[in-house]
Amino acid sequence: MHAPGVGVDDAFGPLLIGYTIMLSLYGLALAQTIVYLRRSRGDLIGVKLAVIVLWIIDNTHVAVAIIAMYMYLVHLHGDAHGVGLTSWPLGAQVYLTGLSDMIVRSVYAHRIWSLNNRSILLPALIVFLSILTLAMGLIYGVALAKPVSWAASRTINWCGYVGDCCEILADAVITFKMTRLLLRLRLGSHKNDPVLITILTYSVNTGLLTTLCVVASLILLATAAHSSAGLAIYIALSKLYLNALLGTLNARRRAEVSGIDDIDPILTTQVTISPPADYWDVTPAPVVILSPPEQHPPTVSA
Repeated sequence: MHAPGVGVDDAFGPLLIGYTIMLSLYGLALAQTIVYLRRSRGDLIGVKLAVIVLWIIDNTHVAVAIIAMYMYLVHLHGDAHGVGLTSWPLGAQVYLTGLSDMIVRSVYAHRIWSLNNRSILLPALIVFLSILTLAMGLIYGVALAKPVSWAASRTINWCGYVGDCCEILADAVITFKMTRLLLRLRLGSHKNDPVLITILTYSVNTGLLTTLCVVASLILLATAAHSSAGLAIYIALSKLYLNALLGTLNARRRAEVSGIDDIDPILTTQVTISPPADYWDVTPAPVVILSPPEQHPPTVSA
C-alpha cells in the first residue's frame, strides 16, 4: 500500500510535469551551449571549462531523470509498495542540481569580483552560501536515495528549507550587486559600453526569475509536504540557472559583434542561429553580352 496521505497523483504528478519542463529547458540549454562553444574564442579558459563541466552535469542529470521515470512508470508498474518508496535516482537528481547551481553561482561571483574592484566580500559570501546549499542537497539526496516511504521522507524536509533559504539569499545578493553595478555603469564613464550593460541586464533579470522559482519551491515544500511539487521545481531549477548563464554569455557575444546596447530581456531564452557574416557577401559574376557582328554594306566595284 502507499504511504498514508501520499498517493500516486501527489507523488508523481508534479514530478512528471517538472520533468517535462526540465527536458524543454534541457533542449534550450543544449542549443545555447553549441552556440557558445562556436563563438567562445577569446574567453577565459576557466569560463569555457565551467560551461563544459556544466554540460556534462546537465546530460547526466537528464539521464538520471529518465532512469527515475522508467523505474517508477515501467519497472515498478503495478507494484504499489515499490512506487510508494523513494529511490536513488531522486537523490542523485537533488545532488546534481545543487552541484550545477553552485558552479553557475561561482561564475557569477567571479564576475562580481572582477567588476567590483576585486572586492572579495560578496563573492565569498555567494560561494559560501552555494557550498552550504550543496551540503544540504547532499544530505537531502542521500536520505531520498534510501528506499523509505514518501511520508517518512518528510522528516528531512528541514534540509530543503535550509538549502532553499541559502539559495534565495545567494540569488538576492547576486541580483542586488548586479543591479548596483548596472546603475553605476549606466551613470558612469562606461554608460555606452554595450557589452557590460548587456551582461548585467541579463544577470539582473534572470536572477530575479530564479529567485522567484526558489521561493515557490520553498513555499510548496512547506505548505504541501504531501506532494512532490516543491521537489519538482527544485529539480528543474538547474536547467533554468544554466540557461541564464549561457544566455548571459551569448548575449555578451552578440553585443560585442553588433554593438547593440538597448537589450532589456525578461528571460534569456533567445537562441539565434544565423549564417556567417560573409554568407550573403557574394560577388556577382561578370556578365558578358554577346552582340552580333557589325554588318557592313557590300562593296560594289566598278
